[in-house]
Amino acid sequence: TAGWAPGQATPGNINMMYSTDNAQASGCMPLAYMSNQMNGFRKNFSYPEDFRSYCAANPTAVGCQPWQEKISWSGGSGGSHRFENLWDEPYVFAVVLDAKGYWMYRWRPAALGGKTGWQGLERYQAARTVPARPTPVRDPRGLKTDVPGDVVEAVMLQPSLSPEASCLRASIERVNWQFGANALASIALELGENGSGKRYEGAQNWWSHFVDTKQNAGYPMSVAGVPQNTMTEPLACSTPETFTCACVAKRADELLAKADRHGGGQESAVMI
Repeated sequence: TAGWAPGQATPGNINMMYSTDNAQASGCMPLAYMSNQMNGFRKNFSYPEDFRSYCAANPTAVGCQPWQEKISWSGGSGGSHRFENLWDEPYVFAVVLDAKGYWMYRWRPAALGGKTGWQGLERYQAARTVPARPTPVRDPRGLKTDVPGDVVEAVMLQPSLSPEASCLRASIERVNWQFGANALASIALELGENGSGKRYEGAQNWWSHFVDTKQNAGYPMSVAGVPQNTMTEPLACSTPETFTCACVAKRADELLAKADRHGGGQESAVMI
């Protein structure tokens, strides 16, 4: 068995790690799904709020025109939230869940002297206490989803929905256990009626109970997803008959050799 459809081709190569936030939906934790859905099918960019200034300054950048693009902000088999992990290459991953969503980081410690971009996190050890956020990711190839295996540092985001965003997201759907609950939770919070003993005590948007850990270091909207038709990593090991060590090892040799020829020489980190 493999991937979302046992016995069938996987959405990516066997060495690609996908992320999804909608494997199990909840009436208490609103989900974005597609970028145009989170923005209520409107022809302007409204959410996520933290990227309004970026999109105002870069109106044609990836993710800033949800009415024209088909981008999954929730990942999954139809999305672009995936890390390619090269054969026999160590990686360190860190995931932060805060008020803004799921932040996913990956580093190649072999290119960083065994360390990562997060002080206190290394390939073989982790400090008991670490800073609230890592050094900002600056590699352009690590500032968009569909991350190749040789990238040294990368960050992805699956955005949360504030009460206002949740109401807009729910407005285009039928009133049901999921979207009806999402809208009611937003109303209850705005009215101050969602606390213990209050009228709508059970109506909750859990995102509103988290704090913002300030992970966003001025990142582009592409950290939350790119159009599926722009995904570039080749699929050679995505069918049952190609799920072999030789297949993924060949890809690693080709990619790292290419980096060496171009003088990049950036050795990354992988989880095996």
